[in-house]
Amino acid sequence: LTHKRVIDIVDATSKTVQELQRLNLSAGVDIEIKL
Repeated sequence: LTHKRVIDIVDATSKTVQELQRLNLSAGVDIEIKL
């Protein structure tokens, strides 16, 4: 069973991307950033 959540961030700055990359995620949770 797979759950997905999509969050669209409009006009993201480089700081926004840096903060997303620093998120502490639980084991088995992945984040994919598309620019």
